[in-house]
Amino acid sequence: MGDLLLLLFWVPWLSPMEIAQLLFVASLTALITYLVISLTTSKQIKTLQLPFVPFLSLGLLIVHFL
Repeated sequence: MGDLLLLLFWVPWLSPMEIAQLLFVASLTALITYLVISLTTSKQIKTLQLPFVPFLSLGLLIVHFL
């Protein structure tokens, strides 16, 4: 639920295109991180859960400020 609240806080300052790019970049970085963690660990992790807020923040940094 915190992810949604964070996005709702950022929406007034972002255009619809920036929001779409932000979600794309955040999802892509989270997917890459998940794949790297799951492939580099020695034992099988069935329920790996990653917090999404750091990826949203990274996406905001990339999309809005760069």
